[in-house]
Amino acid sequence: MISKAKTYLIIAGVLFFVALSVSNYFNAKAVKRWKAEAIRQGNNVKELTALNKQQIELNYTQSEYVSSLSAENSNLLKQLQIKPKTVVKFVEREVIIKDTVVKEVPVYVTGKDYWHISDKGKCWKWEADAYLWNDSLKIDRTLFDYQNKTRDIFVKKLKFKFLFIKIYSSKEINQVTIPECGSEIRRIVNVIK
Repeated sequence: MISKAKTYLIIAGVLFFVALSVSNYFNAKAVKRWKAEAIRQGNNVKELTALNKQQIELNYTQSEYVSSLSAENSNLLKQLQIKPKTVVKFVEREVIIKDTVVKEVPVYVTGKDYWHISDKGKCWKWEADAYLWNDSLKIDRTLFDYQNKTRDIFVKKLKFKFLFIKIYSSKEINQVTIPECGSEIRRIVNVIK
């Protein structure tokens, strides 16, 4: 009888430790997920509050991405017949060219009280006709041509380097964008499944 009771106690003890280790395993996974979520949200806050940032990169979950879609981007996805849940990465670019330097612009007389104005830069050309209208000057723009060549280069990310041996990642890729004129601000949203 005592040996039977010992056997039951040993089996109960083993089952208790197995249940305890399984519970500990699942709790550790949950804690790891919570820490990763806190880091992700912290990085998003840092990206959004950084001043004079040329590139903003956010990591959204699927539900956060779908709820944060603007009407313009939502319509774009509808036009392209793409479901928002299938988007993995969304890159939005804004090219900025500022020229506040005062510069003389050639003006050509085309008639009495009529002028032709033209100006150009490295990536753009602007022309207009000006004329007197009663007591004011009226300007009609006749041409605005903007051509800014932008190059996107996708490079495998360097995993590690040892002496002269370089190992590159086959899955992680860095994007380098080089505009011909002006500067560029990129907003990147990575959607995490």
